[in-house]
Amino acid sequence: MADASDPLIFQLRTLYAETDALFAGWSCAQSGQCCRFSVTGRQPELWPIEWRLLHRALRARPAGKASQSAGDCPAFDSMSGRCRAYDARPFGCRTHFCANVCAASKNPRQPIRALSRRLADLAAHDDARAVLRPLLTWQRGR
Repeated sequence: MADASDPLIFQLRTLYAETDALFAGWSCAQSGQCCRFSVTGRQPELWPIEWRLLHRALRARPAGKASQSAGDCPAFDSMSGRCRAYDARPFGCRTHFCANVCAASKNPRQPIRALSRRLADLAAHDDARAVLRPLLTWQRGR
């Protein structure tokens, strides 16, 4: 990992770890439904810094022989039904709530908002012109 040479990526990973800690005790059926954007009609929006981390993870773990359906998350492995870049998944994936989630506590909305603001500040520090874009838009290079 090149995180040591990129302090902003290190900060992003730290923010992701804090986000994950908020959801300790939460679980889902790991159906992969949330990764099927053409089915759900929803996809996460990423800051450029998030795409940089995710894209690096995707290059490190190329897709296998299984074909990816149009509209699926590029990190979704249809053979295993799992994310092949789970450690680098964006904030929107980490905070996604669907009907399959079982929770040990209430949705931590306030702490998530605070983390979301910190993420926006980090993205602005990375690039003052940074804007959120849908994941598939990043993948297409637009």
